[in-house]
Amino acid sequence: MADASEQQSAVLLYLSKSGATKASALLGRDFRVLTAAPDAAKSMVDGFGGAEKFSVIAQGDAAEQAIALALAFPDRVEAIALIAPPVLDDAGVAALGKRWGETKVPAMALFGTRDRSSPPQSSAAYRRAIAGCNLMFVYDATAGMDNERPEAVAALLREFMVSKNRFVVSRESGVIHP
Repeated sequence: MADASEQQSAVLLYLSKSGATKASALLGRDFRVLTAAPDAAKSMVDGFGGAEKFSVIAQGDAAEQAIALALAFPDRVEAIALIAPPVLDDAGVAALGKRWGETKVPAMALFGTRDRSSPPQSSAAYRRAIAGCNLMFVYDATAGMDNERPEAVAALLREFMVSKNRFVVSRESGVIHP
């Protein structure tokens, strides 16, 4: 388990078309958060100098860039989290599954229970495409859950980024965030 100093030095690359979110600001208390537009992700990573490990959080359509980074840099990407990723059809599941292959990067996908663009029913596709993908559902949230329910989203992301695939139950209180 990472201690507070290890967490603070951990780099989270937060990919979002809309820039910083309330959840990314909350994560900034515990991690070094770098927010970038999805199309700038590769140049940001190149700017890390090649040696630094990092995790990627992607909102919406930025999921494709997060997945591409995990595949391009499997020894540097420690985890990816996809917030309201786009719906995958059967061809998309097959293509992603083939590309993901034996990649061991821990992955989590978050879905809002009120999201119409990336409904919770579409979550099973990510489980089929990405071996071991953790699925989480944020109650009463849409695709904008990182601004609508920032405490809940940040808590899930924080726990996953610290524990990776070992997280099942939070190390903290079991109280549901409002």
